[in-house]
Amino acid sequence: MKDKVVLIQGAMDIEIECLLSKLKNRKDITIAGYEFYEGSINNIEVVISKTLVGTINSTMATTIGVINFHPNIVINQGIAGAHRTDLHIGDIIVGEKCCNINSYKMPSKDRGKGSNPFEWEPNKRAKDIQNSDLKLVNIIEESLKLNCSNKIYRGILGSGDVFNREIDRIDWINNIFKNYCEDMESIGTYSVCNKFNIPCIGIRIISNNEILLEKLDKTKAIELQEILISILNNLKKVDELELVLPTKEHKTQIAEYIQEYISNGEKDEYPAIQYLTIRKADKKIVGNIEINKINKKTLLHSGHIGDSVRPSERRKGYATEQIRLALQKCKEQGIENVFMDTYKTNIGSVKSIIKNGGILEDEITINNEIVQIYKIDLKNKKR
Repeated sequence: MKDKVVLIQGAMDIEIECLLSKLKNRKDITIAGYEFYEGSINNIEVVISKTLVGTINSTMATTIGVINFHPNIVINQGIAGAHRTDLHIGDIIVGEKCCNINSYKMPSKDRGKGSNPFEWEPNKRAKDIQNSDLKLVNIIEESLKLNCSNKIYRGILGSGDVFNREIDRIDWINNIFKNYCEDMESIGTYSVCNKFNIPCIGIRIISNNEILLEKLDKTKAIELQEILISILNNLKKVDELELVLPTKEHKTQIAEYIQEYISNGEKDEYPAIQYLTIRKADKKIVGNIEINKINKKTLLHSGHIGDSVRPSERRKGYATEQIRLALQKCKEQGIENVFMDTYKTNIGSVKSIIKNGGILEDEITINNEIVQIYKIDLKNKKR
């Protein structure tokens, strides 16, 4: 199978120079005035793209990059200005979503009646929120928290062609879009990748906060690249697992799988084996999934999805990923609202459900233990 190609973007020289310094077997390519650099970093095939500043440039550069280099993943990264008072220079935002913060419709006014931007309303393009790939968000977020001391936030990136420095305007934008920060490129990348159905993510490091009078520090772009290089290998986890139906060929492995639970004192701690979760690299069973047909009235410690990860393969992010794969199966079966339950004390399970979009619906007590019931809305979930 062809190795993954990761397209990594930066708008300015300072946003790609550290990446280029680590690029092996470098090959420089210019297409329609946009610069691309092929090679590898940490044995990962990458294409570094200098998009130039602005939403049109990022749209052009992403389109050219996708058509010519066929990336499996696109990462748009660089510096950004904060739109919240709890953000400081050096904080990192993982873009779960991205919105166009400079696309409006305005009321009609006669000559001499002036202009009031606070009367403008977001138009359809602004309201069309672009989503990142959920699995990519989870992997990047977990990797950043493990590999750097920066504060990590997960939220909405605001993007547009205006460098906003008026605090009232920044507050107004943040109140409407709930964005964490603003940049001038990520919306172009998200829009193109979503059209081509290519997993993408925006990662931004705060370089200034006009609200708090924290002045622009472009060198934070170097810091973000150094961090990104350190976690690049974790992108190999994308598409690492698959769900398969058990066959006779799995008989010996299934027996070993069950025995591992018994040896770990967890005889009845796994659901019925409907799907096996297989690690593609070595074909090992790392977990299993059961999908149940229920409705909310019959939901009592029995959700749509039962899942488990074998003891020796835990704390590797597999629970989050196999739930994501199970949700795809639910969607194929026409289930729009998925319910999952877990003990409140099972922090790992709770985190895996929440990372897949779970919203707490209810809590019930069973045998003196609190069971939490979560709802996942698949109707409005793109991935």
